[in-house]
Amino acid sequence: MKKNILSLVLLLTACFTPVQAKTFLFNYGAEMAGKNVGLIVSSASSDDISDAMKIRVSDGTNDITFELNETSAAKSLYEMLPLEVKVENYSNNEKIFYPPTTVSYGADCIEGDCPPGTLALFSPWGNVVMYYGAASRYSGLYILGQAVDGADKIQNLTGTIRVEAVGSISGIQSMEADNANHALRGYAPNGMIAAEGQKGVVIKDGKKILVK
Repeated sequence: MKKNILSLVLLLTACFTPVQAKTFLFNYGAEMAGKNVGLIVSSASSDDISDAMKIRVSDGTNDITFELNETSAAKSLYEMLPLEVKVENYSNNEKIFYPPTTVSYGADCIEGDCPPGTLALFSPWGNVVMYYGAASRYSGLYILGQAVDGADKIQNLTGTIRVEAVGSISGIQSMEADNANHALRGYAPNGMIAAEGQKGVVIKDGKKILVK
């Protein structure tokens, strides 16, 4: 029976575009996972299904969305979120903030010219930089990502800003425990039981928890 269902799923997805297929498989997998572990999964949106790490920076009036790259520094910053920090002016082309803990970085980090909208780490000082004007390559200045929305608002940021992750790579917006089943042990966003010592987002007792 399971083999027949799988064959049907594969046949159906062959008729889809890559995006449609990804959305279909996610929704099908999420539904099956919800049944297997006793969770009710809801509000899954195809708009949230993305492998990209995106963050939002906001002072309550101005919102900027950045898409991060895959470097160790970008991942280190992403794992700290959410943050509430003071934004500061620096020079005539950038806004900066200092994370409460040091952003770690490795040999995979990228140095290069920074056009407007670039998010970067200035490793000698440990501050994160948001450029609203162009900047040249500088030793120890590592590119973290690029603004995909609201780049023109960077210059207007003031006071305390909130830095938070945007959406979810799983598309799971909310969930609740099915009391007819056993108590939740902890699950990954894809509905699978979280491995012992697993880091990142873990869902437990109907809540998303960031395990570092």
